Amino acid sequence: MKAQGFGANTDEEMDQYGKNDMRALSEMLGNKEFLFGDEPSLLDLVVFSHMAPVLFVAKEHPCPLRDYMEAECKNLVGLVNRMKDRCWADHWENATGEEMDLNPHIPKPPPPAPEEKKEEEKKEEKKEEKKAAKEEKEEKKGATKEEEKKEEEKEKADEKKEEEKKEEK
Repeated sequence: MKAQGFGANTDEEMDQYGKNDMRALSEMLGNKEFLFGDEPSLLDLVVFSHMAPVLFVAKEHPCPLRDYMEAECKNLVGLVNRMKDRCWADHWENATGEEMDLNPHIPKPPPPAPEEKKEEEKKEEKKEEKKAAKEEKEEKKGATKEEEKKEEEKEKADEKKEEEKKEEK
């Protein structure tokens, strides 16, 4: 039994079909801005919609069709970029979904606190700890001063008692 569609072809054969189609479109485009002249048509939009996903595959991923288009069909690359600029202009990030809020009906968790705030909080905690340590030292100093005063008063009282005893004798 023979398979139907592209399932019967190897990867290399499918790549060659794509390259043949790109070459045909490139020859049809020639030196023109768009397929039918100076203004874009529906066919230009269809070509853009099929070629943009190929052209914009990230460079770190191997893609023989993207490499072929960039090397052999530079006019198609130009067409895709012109259509991108015409259709999306400054809104390309929205078109690619990079800035879209997907599933807006689902509540989002609060964003994590930026590192700067965390660092500021740590600094404030350290300041509070230092302040508390100073207060404790001052309390200890205050307590020792009070103890010294009490001792001095006791010594004075003892001296007075001794003087009184001496006077009585």
